Amino acid sequence: MESGPERLDRQHRYVVLDRAAVLAIWENNGQGWTVKTRAGYLPASRNQDKLPTEGHFILVELRLGATEDGFRMTGIMTWRLAERWALGALARGDDPILKKIEGPGSLSKDQKFALCQHIKEQFMREVWASVPEIHDYLLNTDYHSPGVDAVSGSK
Repeated sequence: MESGPERLDRQHRYVVLDRAAVLAIWENNGQGWTVKTRAGYLPASRNQDKLPTEGHFILVELRLGATEDGFRMTGIMTWRLAERWALGALARGDDPILKKIEGPGSLSKDQKFALCQHIKEQFMREVWASVPEIHDYLLNTDYHSPGVDAVSGSK
């Protein structure tokens, strides 16, 4: 079991999910955390009113890296966030959300579906589809594992 990171890894991407949808993303593009709205992704720092104050939230780390096949997704790791007041941390900078981690997470069927859709929208197919461990993790019925490491093949 893995404890949460101390800092966001600049090579990876991060997603915050509620029970069934992507709420916010972080991409190391200088925009900080952005919150999903009907108008697209907007900076969380200027849209705190769009962040729920309570709920069931999961922080997802989409691990990316260079492999012998090129730039690929190398793993997915999840952490459970505090159910109250956690998302306000998104407006305070890149790393404060990490202090809201309460333990390892897991993804429900609806969360896996939302994450899969997000990955398909954000990444070229070669980045994720050619990695069977990622594909299997997102499509299987294991709703207890905190993630998958495609490099070692472990969950």
